[in-house]
Amino acid sequence: MELWNPHVPDAVSSLHTTLNPQWQDIIGQLSYPSFISNEKTQVLAWNEAASEIIADFASWPASERIMLRLMFTDESLRRPWPIGRSSHATPWRCFEPIMTSIRATRGLSS
Repeated sequence: MELWNPHVPDAVSSLHTTLNPQWQDIIGQLSYPSFISNEKTQVLAWNEAASEIIADFASWPASERIMLRLMFTDESLRRPWPIGRSSHATPWRCFEPIMTSIRATRGLSS
C-alpha cells in the first residue's frame, strides 16, 4: 500500500498560495503568535511573535513552509516553548485543547 509518492506531483491545483495583504496587517497587530495557512497547511503569513516563539518561517522557502510536514521533520518545532510553558510542552501541543474540544463536541474519542 502506498500512501504518498514524492515523485508524483500533488493533484490539488486549487490551493491558495497568495494572501490579501490586509490579512498580514491584521495578524501583524496581534501580540500573540499567529500565522495563516492554506488547505495544505502551507504558512502564507505570520507575525513577529510567531517567528520568535514558533519558528523562523522566513528562513524556509515558501514551498517548504508546510506545517503538517514540519511538525514531524523539523527538530526546531519539537523544542520546548521558550517562555512560560512546561519543559515538556512543544509549540504544536497548544492545539491539543482545541482538538479535544472538537472531539468532545462531535462525540469522538481522543
